[in-house]
Amino acid sequence: MTPEIDPSNPKQTPAVLREVQIGQRTMTAADAVLGYLEAEGTDKAFVYSGTSNNPLITSPNRGRIQFFRPAHEQGAGYAAEGYARMSGKVGVVITIGGPGLTDLITSLANAKKDSTSLIAVIGSGHSKYIGLDTYQNVDVPELTKVVVKQAFRIRKPGATTEVMQEAFYCTRSGRPGPVVVEIPEDIQLAKDTFKPFYPDTAPIYPVNTPMDAWQFNHAADILNHSQKPVILVGNGLLMSPNAPRFLDELARKTDSYVVYTLHGKSGFPDTHHLNAGMIGVRGRDIANQIIDNADCILVVGARRDEKATRGLGERFARQATLIQIDTAPEQCDQTRSAQLSIAANAAFALEEILKRTIWKKNTAWRAMFDEEIQQAKTTVGSSSPDSQLMPDEVIDILSKVTRGKAVVVSDSGQSKFVAVERYLAEDPKSFFASGGLGAMGFGLPAAMGVKIAAPDRDVFALMGDGAGLRVLPLFGTERAYQIPTCSIVMNNKAFGSVQITQEKSGDGRICETDQTDHNPDFLAAGQAFGIQGIRVTRAEEVEPALLQAQQITRSGKPFIVEACVGILRA
Repeated sequence: MTPEIDPSNPKQTPAVLREVQIGQRTMTAADAVLGYLEAEGTDKAFVYSGTSNNPLITSPNRGRIQFFRPAHEQGAGYAAEGYARMSGKVGVVITIGGPGLTDLITSLANAKKDSTSLIAVIGSGHSKYIGLDTYQNVDVPELTKVVVKQAFRIRKPGATTEVMQEAFYCTRSGRPGPVVVEIPEDIQLAKDTFKPFYPDTAPIYPVNTPMDAWQFNHAADILNHSQKPVILVGNGLLMSPNAPRFLDELARKTDSYVVYTLHGKSGFPDTHHLNAGMIGVRGRDIANQIIDNADCILVVGARRDEKATRGLGERFARQATLIQIDTAPEQCDQTRSAQLSIAANAAFALEEILKRTIWKKNTAWRAMFDEEIQQAKTTVGSSSPDSQLMPDEVIDILSKVTRGKAVVVSDSGQSKFVAVERYLAEDPKSFFASGGLGAMGFGLPAAMGVKIAAPDRDVFALMGDGAGLRVLPLFGTERAYQIPTCSIVMNNKAFGSVQITQEKSGDGRICETDQTDHNPDFLAAGQAFGIQGIRVTRAEEVEPALLQAQQITRSGKPFIVEACVGILRA
């Protein structure tokens, strides 16, 4: 019997109300998958169509789900990740098995490395060909098992609701990550029973693990007695609504410096006097010095991998007592075991610790580093000796024009690390990048997903010319769907970071990093897709170009700024 609708019940969202009205009914399994996605709150999906997922793509049960078709499957995966990281929802990508899946693999690996909730629905060939070396057939679970949290195969009609429910639970629980659901073409077309989905009776996705108050008391006591406290934040902070607000209050109350990993950038305003910048191999020297001298480090949702810890292992911050907050307890002992581990949502834990801390000043600690921190933030990038425009100048001007309010989505390479250092992000979720995988080609499609999730924010896709060459077809996607991001192509005619490494190697040979004869005219390429652009070669041209980009993108059209820059060797 279908439950009655109770409009006053806050648990009955519009999507749930719709499913209550539908009740249990017979449809195809493809329709059931799309119905389940909508019931979970999915309103955007990134798809690449093929013959083996036609029943999914053409399902009349799509409801309010809007489809976007990037120019290739890898781009669809990155766009879904950008959308998920910005919106806080589960990203959804739909493609075919075989070459569609193999093209998607890199973006699945990226989502796993960067702890992003993502569901990839794979429409594969007829189930009778599973395990056979037939046309466009690969073993989906076997192929994806190392790059996803779990891979499911819907083997029979009637199992759709249960499999999809388990997939969503898996992608959200613990450390978030991608999940694959394979549904063969014949199963898609088979009759299935769609069962209404009610969040109040489904498994509860854990956000707060029950714990004794002594953990919060102990954490607060350590902070209260610390003379050199530091708060280290990562991706887990930004994944937890309200956590940045509690972080701001806790840092000011305990007079603690805040440092971050790559994914923690924008969790705390870069211009704040307590923000010392990113730690690690590519981080600020001053931030690493602060970590090395701290007597207490509160780690909030940061994995402390080998890049962040500079490969120090157990010697990382060896003078400090480590307190770690993470939804995945196994993360608390990575690299160096924490003395106190708190398995909880970041906002919940920070609020509880905040209640128990005292207002204090760490005058001697602050006197050691305040001046150097301020100097690192206010030093302005300068042109090369021959007055060539340099990447840090571009980013400094971007910070000035946007006042740190825009979202910068960076690709891999030199442009990413310049942006981490120089872009002064003011608001939460103002900076995204490919972290653990360092995937070239991430920036533009992820920026598209971010813009779709946050249409009212200015979004800049930052990339080098190597990445720009990889994503050219996605300019067509931007034009087709009128996704108004601004692409900044830092064209130094080289794989800059790799070339610097080669220059520093024993014989200093430069091999396969020069892009002079590989690059297109990026503005002409954009024009071929109907996108306007401008080229800048001097510092004084950058601000007018970025202001023009803001004007065009705010009118609803994408834009390209090609910055002809030198290789930053400092």
